[in-house]
Amino acid sequence: MPSYHNMFPDLHHTQSRSSRDPETPVVVSLRPTELTPMQPVKSPGAMRRALLPPPMRHQIRSSSPTPQPIRTDCSTSNPEVIHFYDLPQVTGSDVLTFEPDYSYIIPEGSGVSLKLPETPANKNSSKSPAIIRPATPPPPPPLPTRPPFMKRVPLYLEILPLSTTASTMLSTAQSTTPVTTAAATVTAALSTQPLPGNPNVILVSVGQLVTEEIAAQCVAGEPASCSQCGSVTEAVYDNVVSSSSCYYCAVWEDISHPTPRPPGPMDCEERLFLLPSDPQAGSLAADPLVVFCVDVSGSMSITTEVIDSGQTVYLSRLQVLQQCLLSSLSFLCDSTPNSRVALITFNNQVTVHGVGEAATRSLQEAELIDIDFLSDVGRSFPTPPPVTKSRERLQREILRFVEGGATALGPAATVAIAMASRQPGSKVLVCTDGLANTALGNLEQQDGETLICASIFYQDLAEQAVRAGVTVSVLGIEGTECRLAELGRLADRTGGMVSSVSESDLESQLQKALQRQTVATHSSALLYLPTALCFQGEKEEGSKTLREVGNVSMETELTCCFRLKGEKEREALLSCGSVSVQLQLRYRVTDGRKLLRVITVERGVTDDSSMVLSSLSLSLLQVHCAQKSAALVVRGRYSQAQKETDEQRQLMERVLEHRRSQEEKETYCRWKKEMSPIYEHNVRKFQAIPDGGATLLYGLKNAHRKSSLP
Repeated sequence: MPSYHNMFPDLHHTQSRSSRDPETPVVVSLRPTELTPMQPVKSPGAMRRALLPPPMRHQIRSSSPTPQPIRTDCSTSNPEVIHFYDLPQVTGSDVLTFEPDYSYIIPEGSGVSLKLPETPANKNSSKSPAIIRPATPPPPPPLPTRPPFMKRVPLYLEILPLSTTASTMLSTAQSTTPVTTAAATVTAALSTQPLPGNPNVILVSVGQLVTEEIAAQCVAGEPASCSQCGSVTEAVYDNVVSSSSCYYCAVWEDISHPTPRPPGPMDCEERLFLLPSDPQAGSLAADPLVVFCVDVSGSMSITTEVIDSGQTVYLSRLQVLQQCLLSSLSFLCDSTPNSRVALITFNNQVTVHGVGEAATRSLQEAELIDIDFLSDVGRSFPTPPPVTKSRERLQREILRFVEGGATALGPAATVAIAMASRQPGSKVLVCTDGLANTALGNLEQQDGETLICASIFYQDLAEQAVRAGVTVSVLGIEGTECRLAELGRLADRTGGMVSSVSESDLESQLQKALQRQTVATHSSALLYLPTALCFQGEKEEGSKTLREVGNVSMETELTCCFRLKGEKEREALLSCGSVSVQLQLRYRVTDGRKLLRVITVERGVTDDSSMVLSSLSLSLLQVHCAQKSAALVVRGRYSQAQKETDEQRQLMERVLEHRRSQEEKETYCRWKKEMSPIYEHNVRKFQAIPDGGATLLYGLKNAHRKSSLP
């Protein structure tokens, strides 16, 4: 999904007299009653009409050029009056050839007719030709553009401009309102210096949108929308309209056809709708359930060197984990004393540790392959009391851990997610040091069929967690392979953390996962563009796209890019001068209300590459490139990911060359270092992505502007 840039270039009007010497007199006719006669003189011949310009002199100086007569019509007794005035003295090369009887200069919009001097062509004509100026004064110039410090657009949606290459034909400067654009305009044509990459990027700061107060009044019920595309219409209380009047359904062809106009005024419009709630949906508790799901298999007995109070000691992985869990309990007691903590361990069996009145329960053998049975156990297990009351019991259970056996990670995760799903906003923290090697969710077998089944299992488990509003974080201990590329799908889909950590960093990473607060659940973002544009890299490359976001934290941001649909729409876009983008964000807040936030933004269109380079936001380009490239690598599309990174890198270098900012150059160097595994083809060296690479890729896939990346 940050200050807003002004999206439109300043308007400059070139005066028609700008190329003329400022000292050259301007001649225009006025009625004689508006002049002060100096020396009336009768003069025969054709009349000349002129505005009496400064400087005026009552007497003719001998040093001035030949005084020029001005003859005007008079309605008084004197039918013809001549006024004399001095011309400014001009010397050197600026001396102009002077014609005593005539001046070709007339002011703009004077509303007068000017007779031309006699020429052989019109000498015998009974009526001399005349230049006719319109009597209606010209319209006033347009208002100046809004200064940058006058913000009307909130900072959450942004749109960038698209590259002007032969294949993309469009170059836009991204941005939208509670949606943010990297540049301030939409670029729609090839320029003399085509831009590499794609600057047409939209960023939506979902976390900021769902938590920020909106000044608009909340309207109950669904909004009026187009019957064909579903875009929200201008009139809130109108009935559903047909596609014939919908801006986002209109056809853009060429400049000879009338182009659609964006709905509403420029900049941004926001509306908030209160939707009917699901009676069975619960609210996000202030202190949701925290489920620790930890590995106690035989590999947890491996010892490691640890510095404790300045002394070197050797502790097993299980001992390190026990200390971290005890510290986490203390952290929860201090930060959220009413939070409820559940404890699940797994080796060759799954143990749900009893807290309070509940008794400990162990699951093994055939019970570990029945998904429905495991889910029922989790949902029916008694909810533990607040951590301040259960702390001593939890500490005793933690200190009784004994390592040994296999790694039934899949069944344990199923029970933990089912237990947490009773309360939206709950967290599941999975900590392991090895591959899941039991039947359900087996990641140890290398044959393709088993891995495909395991991948589908974890994807389904992640979808179950998202539907329940549960966040899952996965921590793998360094030194062993856990296949975080597959297991990390649980965290990636639910908005949790994926991390491969050393024993010394395990405590800090656990606390970081505990601090990650869910501010909304069941969220989705629907974006609309005019039909002249289409989204790029989405499941369906049309003029609208749907993103299922799920759980939202304060840092959640999503990006997407778009391009010009075809060459015939290019001229239509330029002739229209602006396009409109609409965001529909649906989400459920902590008190259980279901809301729809609609934001419509209008942005200008340009084909000026230099304007695009001046308005682009590097941080938005970097976030979008990181998210898109990492997502492609996770899906195994390495060549496309490397191509995307190369093109966007070239665009950023063009921006740096154009702006020459040292601060932006340092930011770009940090980003390039972070992206080096993709840029340097390092991810292609492995048949399977290692845990360290998976940690990096999932971090890039969920990058945001507050992260260390940009």
